[in-house]
Amino acid sequence: MFSTCEPNNLDSKTLTDALELCFRRFGDSVAIDAPGFTMTYAKLDEKTRHVASELRSRLSEQELKSKPVAILMSRSIELYVAQIAVLRSGGFFVPIDPVQPAERIEFLLSDSCASLLLVREADSFTAGQSAVVPLSIDARRWTEECHDREQQSSVAESDGGGKVDENDFAYMIYTSGSTGRPKGVPISHRSICNVCRWWSEEFEIAPSDRTLQMMSVGFDASLEEILPTLVTGGVLVPMQSEAMSSMEQFLGFVARQNIQHLHLPTAFWHALSASIETHESLKLPPSVQTVVLGGEKVNSAMVKAWFSQVGTEVRLINAYGPTETTVVASYALLSPGVQPSIGKPIHGVSFSVCDKDGQPVEADQPGELYIGGVGVAAGYWNRKELSAEKFVDYPDNRLHFRTGDLVRLNKDGNYEFVGRIDNQIKLRGYRIEPGEIANCLKAHPQVSQAHVLAGQLSQDGNAQHLIGYVICKSGVSPNESELREFLSQRLPAYMVPTRIIAMESFPVAAGGKLDVARFPSPSENMVSSTDQEDEPLLSLIEQKIGKIWKKVLGVSQLGPQANFFLSGGDSLLAMRLVLLLESEFPGPVIPVSALIPNPTIAAMAEYISRRERTSPAAELQNWPLLTRLASGQQPIAIVCIHAAGGGGVFYRQLFEGIEEEASVAVLESAILHQEKSLVQENRSIAEMARDYVECLIDAGCDRKLTLVGYSFGSLIAVEMALLLKAQGYVVDKIINIDCPNPQKMKSRNSLSRFWFRLRSREALSERISECRMIMRRKRRIRELERLEMSDLPLPVELRPLALELMFGAITQQYIPKFADVSMHLLKCEYPVAKYLIPEDYGWTEMVADLTTVEVRGGHNSIFNQPYLELLIKLFREALAK
Repeated sequence: MFSTCEPNNLDSKTLTDALELCFRRFGDSVAIDAPGFTMTYAKLDEKTRHVASELRSRLSEQELKSKPVAILMSRSIELYVAQIAVLRSGGFFVPIDPVQPAERIEFLLSDSCASLLLVREADSFTAGQSAVVPLSIDARRWTEECHDREQQSSVAESDGGGKVDENDFAYMIYTSGSTGRPKGVPISHRSICNVCRWWSEEFEIAPSDRTLQMMSVGFDASLEEILPTLVTGGVLVPMQSEAMSSMEQFLGFVARQNIQHLHLPTAFWHALSASIETHESLKLPPSVQTVVLGGEKVNSAMVKAWFSQVGTEVRLINAYGPTETTVVASYALLSPGVQPSIGKPIHGVSFSVCDKDGQPVEADQPGELYIGGVGVAAGYWNRKELSAEKFVDYPDNRLHFRTGDLVRLNKDGNYEFVGRIDNQIKLRGYRIEPGEIANCLKAHPQVSQAHVLAGQLSQDGNAQHLIGYVICKSGVSPNESELREFLSQRLPAYMVPTRIIAMESFPVAAGGKLDVARFPSPSENMVSSTDQEDEPLLSLIEQKIGKIWKKVLGVSQLGPQANFFLSGGDSLLAMRLVLLLESEFPGPVIPVSALIPNPTIAAMAEYISRRERTSPAAELQNWPLLTRLASGQQPIAIVCIHAAGGGGVFYRQLFEGIEEEASVAVLESAILHQEKSLVQENRSIAEMARDYVECLIDAGCDRKLTLVGYSFGSLIAVEMALLLKAQGYVVDKIINIDCPNPQKMKSRNSLSRFWFRLRSREALSERISECRMIMRRKRRIRELERLEMSDLPLPVELRPLALELMFGAITQQYIPKFADVSMHLLKCEYPVAKYLIPEDYGWTEMVADLTTVEVRGGHNSIFNQPYLELLIKLFREALAK
């Protein structure tokens, strides 16, 4: 593969050596390709050198070797830079997924003795009890975080980084702990390099190959995606969260990104295989060459379905390996008609199958799997007793890891997974110790005993779920939802049981152990006063949805109030469910998020009924949403029009507690709340105003109106006044909150903006706050551009900005006409620095009468303290005049 370059980086003994060779060989090639943001190997080299230099300036060599650097980041370019920078500094890292509960993050930081915490602004985390120091390496300003850029530049040219030995730790991953404490597993450079070498050579990974990175960053399988790709000159493509909204979106993203290699949790692959089998429109993109599975036992029926749809040209690999043996210990190349297995050990790894006394068993006999070789970790982090129990010398004083997995060696030389010798559970790609969940349940003040099992939610179900059982203390017992909420604040979502069942006592066998066979089945507890599982499905839509619900969940009895998630549904099943619903009920896309507010069959039936009644033409209209601020029978007399972001909830502060509140209505843009992609016709402000006036008249507004607009909303108010007066309505006044006439604004050049800000009387804190707002806005605009390039729907949090940009473009084309109406202008003390704006904001000649009052604060801060109180006072005075 590297015949023109010597030495081969796959022969490197450390990740840092392998990466150094890659930086030299593939400098101009793309290393990371995130939509809207790519990074070459040369840039990756530069950025990681800068951050590594900063780490070495803050931490001694001894600290780097003995304590990990924690990386608290979601899937992103910054994450990969952070990981490589830590390695190049001579240290090792512990990746932490920021979606985990704060309490668990605090434990990981404390238990790992992390010397430093690398973060980015997009992943918010408030430090609690841990004393670890955070360092931000945000992608657009990480070099500014370093203390001496000139020194770094010289370091980037001359210093290759900290000294690293093959036996030094490269990273540490935490796994579930049976005692209630997660346990850290540090892995050496030597071990992970062996995996990179196997992966690259066995599957002939080319430097141009593109690998999807979709695994959770706190899961060691993510490193199987990241590290082998970057040490072979490949292209790493981080999965975008929006692409996980449905199987159609996922496959579309894979196709658009031209992905060659996929690493999928087995549970996700099961859902993907079932979706491809049942939907003709879903196809595996032709770019895909390899699909790697891992995390739990493969369903042979799904393997058969996969090959019948996909064929045999795409390699389907079942990878097996505990975290303690470095991600992958064995693999099997699956094929049609052959029973799935965990295959054979990879190069440098050995398997032994032993009885309960640690003695070898004969072939075809089940026994515990002992794994030896280069991939075995030295032990658990600061857990000597547990390490001595699980990491043993066998045989010939060679270190082996006792997996707890029961396997057998078949005649064909492949190892078959049989089960577990203990209670450990492998579920949806995660290794879970039920004892950790049980101990967390017992921490609840009203729970005295707890036990957790894996089981099915009904007798005719097929999916495994976590089931919790509790004995409550005397007095008021917590309900199931309270206990789940208690756990969700302490455990990752995948460790929160689907059901938690309260019992009077736990059944005990003759020997004194718990008799788990006599624990009640979840199906016996599914029916409650709120679930109403036994009620019939009445409408035709309910019956169709119920049929799909039962097929996906694998159950036979569901009533109209059956909750999808409490009946065993999860995010993967939800993706399959919406595909089936869309096939049964053609029309606009049904997002997975629609299940959250509509989790029951009855609620989903109503959702689909509304969806079918809404024509595509109506969805494209900018018909506003009208909301009263208070209940009452008074006709609408005061109308507040949304700002450029589409929303108007901020108007509540101006009217709260006054008599006029009951006659106030707010008009918001319906586009802000649509579930589809952002859609807007090329409409003018006048056309928008026409819809808004029609909406008001339909709602039965008063014949005499006051219009209120903040920023962009004031422009719509002017146009509405013209239309209302033409139809015989009286517009008493327009209260304009800081909106200039767009035709009277002139853009300042950069120098003019600088001097304007320099002369401004704003406090330093206000200027800093404005600068931060501008930087956040720029980052969010880049995120919007990235999503547009990837053709993905916009998340809710970005829709206001998208509307602001869209309405901003409309504003530039708007030419106000004279309106025979009084205007009360509340203009800010600190105008926007971007524009030259006249004292009267350009309205004197455009309205019959103009009253101008200055309010403290800037355009983006007047609705915040300490300026809000004065704004409310001046606004109410304008309202009363």
